[in-house]
Amino acid sequence: MPAFLGDGSRVGLDVAYLVIDDSPSTAHTIARACGHLGSATTVLGFPDLVLRPDDALATVVERHRVGDADVVLGLFTTHEPSLFDMVETAEETVLRIIIKPAATNLRMTWLVAAWGHMFTRFLNQWVDAHPMGEAAPGRELYIGDAMQAAIEAGLTVVGMEISEGGYDDAGVPGKMTWRSE
Repeated sequence: MPAFLGDGSRVGLDVAYLVIDDSPSTAHTIARACGHLGSATTVLGFPDLVLRPDDALATVVERHRVGDADVVLGLFTTHEPSLFDMVETAEETVLRIIIKPAATNLRMTWLVAAWGHMFTRFLNQWVDAHPMGEAAPGRELYIGDAMQAAIEAGLTVVGMEISEGGYDDAGVPGKMTWRSE
């Protein structure tokens, strides 16, 4: 990422890097980085996913800036729910997040997120309560687990469907995971 983004100035971002040698889970890694952000808006994307349209992340960030949600999730359709955090919504409100279900009728997953200081504080407290980094014996904590816990704690999490959205998973060479039709 540093070789691609550098300091972020060429894409209008202020980017800093934190090297973490050992972390029990992705949620812990993100919380550790967020601990340096204070009240700044945090934006999360996954480096192995190439999203369409190109402004999907910017759309989610803008929705967070103008709205009153603690977390805004960018939602994309998937046909492989067992690989993703599946999201159940009512209108824009996220009701629950189900981590990699074997079977579900849900078709939306979140692939980008933007949040403010309330979720950052919640995430740091939540990972402190889960020092081993396991959701259950043998299963890593995911950031989706933290978001589900935030929903249960009363934080406002909204999902916005990315129209004409799609993604390629760079971790699966030669395989188009999903693209809008």
